Amino acid sequence: MNAFFTKNMSRADRVFRFGLAIVFLALAFSGATGSLLALGLGTLAVILIVTSVAGSCPIYSAMGRGNGPRPVT
Repeated sequence: MNAFFTKNMSRADRVFRFGLAIVFLALAFSGATGSLLALGLGTLAVILIVTSVAGSCPIYSAMGRGNGPRPVT
């Protein structure tokens, strides 16, 4: 379970996700979308913010990949 919370995202990935989350939140709260789409965008934005702040993506961990710093061998 601990493998899901190891940092596996680069700084660029984290910044991109956070920026995309801000755009999704703006769309969700602007009223430009329907209520169901706004709910979906808001939910996705929260997930993107949490993963970007934590620096860990559970999907990357499950697939055994990541774009964070490589361990020195």
